[in-house]
Amino acid sequence: MGRITEKLTYANVMVSLLAIIVLGGGVAYAAEQLGKGSVGARELKRGAVISSKIKDHSIRPKDIAPGVLAPAPEEGKATATAPGGSPGSAPARYVWSDETYPVLASPQPDGRVASFNFTSPEAGFAIVTAHFAVRVANVPGTDCHVQSQLATAPAVLGPPKSGPGPADAPGYIDLWINGALPTMHEDGTWQGFGQAVSRVFPVAAGPNTVYLNGAFKGYGGGKAPNCAAAAWGPIEITATFASENPAASITVP
Repeated sequence: MGRITEKLTYANVMVSLLAIIVLGGGVAYAAEQLGKGSVGARELKRGAVISSKIKDHSIRPKDIAPGVLAPAPEEGKATATAPGGSPGSAPARYVWSDETYPVLASPQPDGRVASFNFTSPEAGFAIVTAHFAVRVANVPGTDCHVQSQLATAPAVLGPPKSGPGPADAPGYIDLWINGALPTMHEDGTWQGFGQAVSRVFPVAAGPNTVYLNGAFKGYGGGKAPNCAAAAWGPIEITATFASENPAASITVP
């Protein structure tokens, strides 16, 4: 302790005290000379103002230049990640659906059983799915066929067959009623069969119509005899919009 005391002379103490006073005065002088509005964007180094330096709730929408922030996703629409990991807007999605339970819906002269109408905000594609039941009465001991198909126009469906025609077109289903299956009971009720069929359609911006066509008679004789009667219902049809329709294929061994 004696050695330290010996080196602390009056001159050393006064020099150190004077240095402190000068430095403090310099800071005070600088603070007094920086008037209001004297520090602008040119005086700030890039990256000097960070999130932790900004007071919460102090920035208002008018303080942010247009296009700086990405728009918030609309209610009911999700954001997606584009290939490569960069976030982007998900493709538009719209869904239309309706159902009905007619008493006895049978094919009209033009082949239609029901029509499904919807309005799309934009052009694209729609996968249309129909869920329905068909109540059938057949002639005991005789096979018969009930056909259904989704299409863009009414159509009379001919006898079921292989090759070009309804049988190999999208959105088609054939219900084969075996003659050994009783479809009529003593009280007059018919046997009901659940059916489902889907098809992708191009859609236009504006009104669109999809038809559920059907047939159970008018085939003539041969391998596709007529059913005695058939009625469609309940019927539920749903359309889901998609912006693209890439090609796909089915392979059967």
